[in-house]
Amino acid sequence: MGGVYGLLSLVLIGAFVRAGYKRRLFLTLLDRPDAPLPRFDFGRDLREGVPIVGIAICFWVPAVLLSLVPVAGMVVHVAMLLILPVALARYYTTGRFGAAFELDQVFHFIQANLSNMAISVAIALLAQIVAAAAGLLACLVGVAFTLFLSEVIATRALAEVWTIAREEQPTPPGQA
Repeated sequence: MGGVYGLLSLVLIGAFVRAGYKRRLFLTLLDRPDAPLPRFDFGRDLREGVPIVGIAICFWVPAVLLSLVPVAGMVVHVAMLLILPVALARYYTTGRFGAAFELDQVFHFIQANLSNMAISVAIALLAQIVAAAAGLLACLVGVAFTLFLSEVIATRALAEVWTIAREEQPTPPGQA
């Protein structure tokens, strides 16, 4: 189903559904790391995905504008690979839109978990590269399906980092 919603991302509805699904997946993995993938719930995932896509847009618009400056663009893009997942995880765990924009907490989490975040980002990038290559071999349509799988892998890696951070702190990040 994730691939179907990937194709629907062309009309934005699929992007909302996939974003909402990744939130549910993240929260499920925090509670039960060995849990199977949750089933899609179109209405719920669509509804829960709208603010997530809004958060992503709020972060990426300034990043895209800064990318017009040649060197700054690359630096900002690399920074966004760390910042956006943590900002989204803060929203996922608190349910507050504003939690994603509490940048002091976002940067504190990244600083305290830099090596684990670097591994998480590396896993996400590797999964995207493999998924894109496999999708191209499946005549382009497969890209929508394989990239969704890479998003599931990236969400799993981020949930693992969040779980480790939560175990090392008496209070979960962003819930002080």
